[in-house]
Amino acid sequence: QTLSTSGATLTYKATGNVIVDPNSTLQTNAGTITLWSDTDGTTSRGGGVKTGSGSSILSTGGAISISGGTDNTTSWAKGTTTTSDVGVYLSGSINSGSGSITIRGEEGASPASNAQGVLIDKGLEIKSTTGDITINGKVDATSTNTTNGHTAVYIGNNDAANLAKLTTTSGAINITADASG
Repeated sequence: QTLSTSGATLTYKATGNVIVDPNSTLQTNAGTITLWSDTDGTTSRGGGVKTGSGSSILSTGGAISISGGTDNTTSWAKGTTTTSDVGVYLSGSINSGSGSITIRGEEGASPASNAQGVLIDKGLEIKSTTGDITINGKVDATSTNTTNGHTAVYIGNNDAANLAKLTTTSGAINITADASG
């Protein structure tokens, strides 16, 4: 979906998962883009965000927020089996122009395999010119699963030929990995 009106905002909001299909584009003309899952977070925790391979999120100067919970500015998208127990699973590309980018994810409560709060897939570039890039990943401290790996923030997939990139010309890059729950 492309919004050409200057400053128009694009918000995708769901009580469960927010899924961006492969090879699709979400674009604004200096408007905010918000992907907000698990909006009923206090009632039933679970709802992640997953962007498909080849997808593009472009705001040309507007802020981009990818998160979840009842308040997407202070809570996290919570992984489910649909998002591979990853809170925010990102593929494709994200470019905010001069806007800030905020990503907040928490792994699923009972992962069946390795799980991450935020997974930035191989080949993905997250880019801003002057805006800050903030990534906040969290493991679920209530999980009793000791068999599988739990990672708050995972960047890339061990593929040196297709590295994940986080770039900004003059903004800050802030990554927080929280294992305290």
